[in-house]
Amino acid sequence: MGQSKKVRAGTRTYYFDECTDKKGNRFISIAEVPHTSNRNRHRIFVHEEDFEKFVEGFNAIIKAIQNGNKS
Repeated sequence: MGQSKKVRAGTRTYYFDECTDKKGNRFISIAEVPHTSNRNRHRIFVHEEDFEKFVEGFNAIIKAIQNGNKS
C-alpha cells in the first residue's frame, strides 16, 4: 500500500489510502469509520482511470450544497 491520510471529522474518521492491485493498477480506497462501539467500516474504491470524473462529481456536489441548492 502507498500513502495514507487519516481525517478526523466530528463523530467519524475518514481514511484515504493509495492502493495497487495485483495487476499494478492504482486506486484509492476511501473508508469511513463512525466513533461508536459498533465501528462498522464503510469503504469505496475509486480506480485511477476514474479519478478526474470522481473529483469533478465530488466538487460539483460540494459546491451545490454550499450554495444551498436542493438538487
